[in-house]
Amino acid sequence: MSDSEKVQEKNPQNTAAGSFFSKSWKAASESQSVAEYRSVSLSAIISLVLGILSVTFLFHWGFFFVPILAFFFAVLALVRFRFTGEMLWGHWMPPIAMFLALFFTAFHYTMWFCFDRILMTQARQFAPLVFDALKEDDLPRYLELQRLRFQRQKTVSSIEERWKPLGKSEEEAESIDMLTKETLLRTLIALGDKADVTFYKSGGVSHDTSDYVSLIYAVTYPNGTGEKETFFVKVFLQRILDEVTEQGVTVVRAGWKFNSLKGPILPKEFGGNDGLENNGR
Repeated sequence: MSDSEKVQEKNPQNTAAGSFFSKSWKAASESQSVAEYRSVSLSAIISLVLGILSVTFLFHWGFFFVPILAFFFAVLALVRFRFTGEMLWGHWMPPIAMFLALFFTAFHYTMWFCFDRILMTQARQFAPLVFDALKEDDLPRYLELQRLRFQRQKTVSSIEERWKPLGKSEEEAESIDMLTKETLLRTLIALGDKADVTFYKSGGVSHDTSDYVSLIYAVTYPNGTGEKETFFVKVFLQRILDEVTEQGVTVVRAGWKFNSLKGPILPKEFGGNDGLENNGR
């Protein structure tokens, strides 16, 4: 074998055009070139970054657009991968971005749903105190419930003692006088133990600087003929977070207060609007 034949055997690039070795070497060279120069999909990278940032939606509803954009860019990247002839790198990014966007969105709504259910449970435990105070004609306790529990005065034995701190100023005395003239309060006080007050349904939960819950109660009482009649009232409650510094340590305390009582109202089931014209705040 001549020296030129040995060189040709060692280096397939020098083989005759159209031979098996020539085609094999060319295919391998082109594949390596494509792998080296394959560009990265920009939309895929953006979708992954936004998918990771979707966690911000858990902390504030104002970031709702982040998972939406993540999903949009993920779909855009998948479309480019599928319908264009471009050789792009990053096929694994869009599915992960879509998963993160959907996961954090679902987690956000699940978290707030559970939180609202907890608020509703706590509100239903607090609201009967308002009706109990009116049943006992204990207006001072009724007014105390309009303050947070750690702002209320310590309970004393008699109603007379609880009246003493109230109505000292002219403005406060006028407010109490107007309160005692409210038809709903006078009715509930007059009915006393004759009224059967039961929870009917939730009026809604809202969030601002604090949490607001409204509850609708059915008040059933016997009329003059011995038959029972029912009317509905709406209770507005508020949950407030209060920061207190004790011995250099800041403590956050949560407390409920009673805002207002509206009625009679007509629930939607009976052709009304659940008393929505009264926001109770």
